[in-house]
Formats: sequence, C-alpha cells, structure tokens
Amino acid sequence: MTSIRRASRAPLRTVQLVLAAALAFGALCSAGAASATTDDSGAGLTQNGYGLTVTVTSPTPAPSSTPPRPPGGTPQRTTTTVDTAKTTTPLATVPTSNQVSLGGKLFLDGVQSSYQPSVNPFDGTVNIEFTVKNVSNETVDAAARFWATGPFGNDLGSVEAVPVEKLAPGESRIVSAELPGVGQWVFVNAGYTFTPPETIDGVATTPITRTAALLIFPWAVAVLALLGVSVVVAARFLLTRERVNVAPVTV
Repeated sequence: MTSIRRASRAPLRTVQLVLAAALAFGALCSAGAASATTDDSGAGLTQNGYGLTVTVTSPTPAPSSTPPRPPGGTPQRTTTTVDTAKTTTPLATVPTSNQVSLGGKLFLDGVQSSYQPSVNPFDGTVNIEFTVKNVSNETVDAAARFWATGPFGNDLGSVEAVPVEKLAPGESRIVSAELPGVGQWVFVNAGYTFTPPETIDGVATTPITRTAALLIFPWAVAVLALLGVSVVVAARFLLTRERVNVAPVTV
C-alpha cells in the first residue's frame, strides 16, 4: 500500500519540474526580446504585432553668460582707455579783407558811418561804429576815440575814451558813438582811434586809427537853390507879361 502511493507521486513531481523549467525558459526569452527592442535606435519596428518607435534626443547645452576662462581659471576682461585730455581749438589768425590785425591778437573792422539829418541845416548827427574781435588768449580792456572833420580839416566833433571792457577770447563786439551838431558839410571824414593795452599775450601793441569818407547831401543848400531858381523864373515871367501889355498898337 505504501509502495503504491510513493510510485504514483514520482511522475507528478516530474511533471511539476518540467512545467517550472518551461516557464523559466519563457521568461528568459521574453526578457531578451524586450532588451533588444529598447537598445535599437531604428524607427517603425514591429515586434509581435505591435509598432514600436524610439526617439533618442541629445540635450542642448544652455549658453553660458560668463566669459570664457583661460587655462588659469580667471575670466578674461577687456579694458578700454579713454583719453580725457582737452584739446584747444586755435582761434582765427588771418583777418578778413576789411580787417586789420593789431599784433595778431585783435582784429579791427573798418569804419561804418551814417548821417541823421535835422531841420536845422547847422545840426545833424553822425553815427560811427566798428567791430573788434579778440583772437588772443587773454581778456582785454581797451578804449576808443571817435571823431569827424570837415572838408577843410575843421573839427566837427569827437567822443573821447569810449570803454571796451572785458573783451573775452574769441569774442566780437561792436563799439559805436554819436557825434551831434556836425552840419551839412557835404564831405565829412569820420574815424576812430583804438587804444589797446600795452601788451597782449606778451606781444607789444600800439594804438591804431581808421578813417572813412562820408558824403552828406546838403538839402538846405538844395532848397535855397530851388527857391532862388523859382524866384528868377517867376520874375522873368512877370517881366515878359508886362512887356506884352505895354507894347504899342499900330494902325
């Protein structure tokens, strides 16, 4: 009895071992197939009726905001040197055609003059002006005298010591004066005398005089001449008319 039971259990254990071995082999085959599919980088593979697509993406490195480092490990730096030295623009050293140079430090324009008539033929005002430009590196204090003379050299008036103060480098200034009571001398010689400091930028300077002729229309003389002509014409007309009336009548 006992021997029959032991004999019947032996085949059962054999079947169990065979089934276990088959299951283990199947698991190993499945694992090998799955490993081969994952490692393949191809697209559109078909395994056991399933489509498998594997995309491998390489990561893109982020741009670096730090400058490249040399082998020593210290960041490179760019140094810009700015020259802050000031440059001085040279002033004009050549006068224009109407200017004269005073020691190469001052430029003086010619005389500009005009006449303002008056009802009184013995009155009238002469205006005289000129422009001075400082081309030196110093601030200049100077003075000017204005005057006018008649056709015979007779003095018609003057203005003394007109100040020209604190004329800065590069500055131009108009200096002017009025001379009243000049009259109607037809021809007037107007001028100015400019007196600078003794030295400018270490250069010795001396006074300078400039003149210009001014023509004045003698309207008073013209009116008197017109009145004289009118009187003569009227007198001749009256005399001629009187002669016609007195002429004898012949029969």
